[in-house]
Amino acid sequence: MRKYYYSIALLTISAVITVTFAACHNKADGDKKDIEHVDTSAVLPIDHATPLPDTSHVGGKTDTAKTSAMTDTANKKPLVLVIDNLESPSAPVEISIYSPRDKFPTADGQMKKYRFNPSGKQLKVELTDLDYGQYAVATYQDLDADGQIGKNMIGIPTDPYGFSNNYKPKIKAPAFKDCEFAYNDQSAPVSITMIRK
Repeated sequence: MRKYYYSIALLTISAVITVTFAACHNKADGDKKDIEHVDTSAVLPIDHATPLPDTSHVGGKTDTAKTSAMTDTANKKPLVLVIDNLESPSAPVEISIYSPRDKFPTADGQMKKYRFNPSGKQLKVELTDLDYGQYAVATYQDLDADGQIGKNMIGIPTDPYGFSNNYKPKIKAPAFKDCEFAYNDQSAPVSITMIRK
């Protein structure tokens, strides 16, 4: 008889648990129907973005490499180039940036190449996508806008051209070390005066 009552009690408890679980599950499904779907595909402008947590402190220790990298990125000053003695106030100016590993001053051996349209006889640009380091610059003004430096029959440029350190070639093209300069947080603007024939 005890077994009979014990079995009924177990069945009753099981039924109560099952009914309670089903009710909770149905309520959760009902709650989901009331959730408003919000379009989160739009990206806020960067000045309204939530800052990322500071992960430079790990386990109570400061990760100086990570902190330094964040500071360098935030405070890095641009590389300023000032190019004057342009022949045309509107013809595009092409600027090639070389690192010590590149083939200076070849037309296809540069690390980066930029093209700017001046609005006068001087062009001033700020480059913000370079890491601090050693560089050399070769530039020319593309007078006929054909995308390449004009040269005469013996290979001397007919378009205005110039190099960092205002190096003036005599017999042959300069070497990287002739035009090399350091770009860092103390760098002054790099001035280049175009050589015109």
